[in-house]
Amino acid sequence: MKYFTLFIALSALLLGSCNNSPSNTSAIIPDNEDPLIVDLSNNISLNPKDHLSVAKRGYTYYEQNRFELAEADFKKAIELAPDVLNYQNLLSDLYYDFEQTDASIKV
Repeated sequence: MKYFTLFIALSALLLGSCNNSPSNTSAIIPDNEDPLIVDLSNNISLNPKDHLSVAKRGYTYYEQNRFELAEADFKKAIELAPDVLNYQNLLSDLYYDFEQTDASIKV
C-alpha cells in the first residue's frame, strides 16, 4: 500500500502517546470494535487535539473500508494540523479509492 511508510511512522509516534488506561468512552464504543480503534478513541477523548491519533484512527477505518468514519477523521486531522500535507493526501486517496474522483481532485 502506498501509505505503508506513513502508517509505520504514525504507529511509531503513537506508541508513546497512546494511553491504555480505562476511560469513560467504553459506553459509546461497541464491544466488538477493533481494539486499536478503542485505544485511539480513548486517547483522542483524553487529548482531543492529538492529530496523530485522529489520523491513525482514520487510517485504521480506511483499511476497514469504513469510508464515512475515515473521511471524518482525516478532515479532523487536517483541521488540527493543516500544515501536515500527508493528511490531505490520505483524504484525497480515500476519495479516489471510493470512486469520489471529483472530491479527490478538490483536495
